[in-house]
Amino acid sequence: DVVHWRFRASPLSDREILYVIGAKETGAEQTTYAYASVDDGWVREHCKTEVPPTGRVRSFNLLPSADRLTLRPGVVVVDHLMTTGLGGWIPTWVYNNVMKSAVVKVYTEEADHFREYAVGEAGR
Repeated sequence: DVVHWRFRASPLSDREILYVIGAKETGAEQTTYAYASVDDGWVREHCKTEVPPTGRVRSFNLLPSADRLTLRPGVVVVDHLMTTGLGGWIPTWVYNNVMKSAVVKVYTEEADHFREYAVGEAGR
């Protein structure tokens, strides 16, 4: 799957991120989902489609960026690890230090969304 996610990064310009999701069973009751950024050319070549222009600044996932879903009796455990480059003129040290609370908020929201997805998958 290719994901083209658009998000607000106020007070900065709006951002977008383009990535593919790979999933692999990594244990009897465990699946790992990896998120690798791709560019427009990759989408054109591998998906035979164009990425619509948005006028947003392109962010990107760094490695590692992954979720691990482990099913245990009566429990779904989600390990969430994301590393992201904000893109544009923002240096990494600013992103890591000045924007720390915003980053934690976004990653918490992402983990919650994945947890909802995971619980749905576990129920199948």
